[in-house]
Amino acid sequence: IMVALVTLVILSLMMSAIAWQLLANRRMLDHREYQLQADLLARAGIEHAAARLLFGPDGYAGETLQLIPLSSVTVELNTEPDSPGVYRVTSNARYPTDATDYVTRSVTRRFRRQVDGNKVQLVPISP
Repeated sequence: IMVALVTLVILSLMMSAIAWQLLANRRMLDHREYQLQADLLARAGIEHAAARLLFGPDGYAGETLQLIPLSSVTVELNTEPDSPGVYRVTSNARYPTDATDYVTRSVTRRFRRQVDGNKVQLVPISP
């Protein structure tokens, strides 16, 4: 009976260790998902601002968006005073907004808005 009891204790310890490892791996995967989602949301914020710039920059300084549930994307648009037609777009994403271990990502891009007759295009400028 003593051998059976020792065997049960050893099996219980092994199962506890396995369960702990599974839980730790799941948390790590969730956090990685949050990182990837925040990266994509920050890029989407840049794309959204670029579309607004193509339509017309007048009166647009940025906005806060909820592109998907539990997300927050803040887009800021600034003109560069020494370069006419050049805009600096910053997108800050937070995901998920309801978690304590949320992830934030920030992306900044510069664009030159060029108008040639009826054709409007944004040309990316390297930082």
